[in-house]
Amino acid sequence: MNAEFPCRLRLRPECEADIKSLEALIADPLGPDRLVLVNPAPADASESAKLMHQLGGMVWEFEARSADEAARLISCMARVPDGHRMLQTIDLADAFTGDAFDGEAERAQRITALIGADHDDALEAYRMFMPGVEASPGTP
Repeated sequence: MNAEFPCRLRLRPECEADIKSLEALIADPLGPDRLVLVNPAPADASESAKLMHQLGGMVWEFEARSADEAARLISCMARVPDGHRMLQTIDLADAFTGDAFDGEAERAQRITALIGADHDDALEAYRMFMPGVEASPGTP
């Protein structure tokens, strides 16, 4: 089954610095405004709650309009220093849990199917951070 586009992808960075690095990397090929924070910290949250939100509580969304865009996003994530948590958590928005480990095989199947077999560099980058992912793209 082929992936349907456009599709919404969600991811969770380990910290705010990781998402800032990703934004800089995707600015030219995809556009800096393509990543959207879907769960901002409440305005009335304490400073410590806001800090915890910046340290792994943020969920970001990206609308991929094609397999090429999904592959570019994955490739850019792989270039973020310490960006492994984004690669470990990226999933289709409807299936997103934010967990980096539970459901890993199913998530990997969805993402590799989305990227497709024509994007070897992105698939290789994704597999580096997802041990045990099968060699060929899965089906969503």
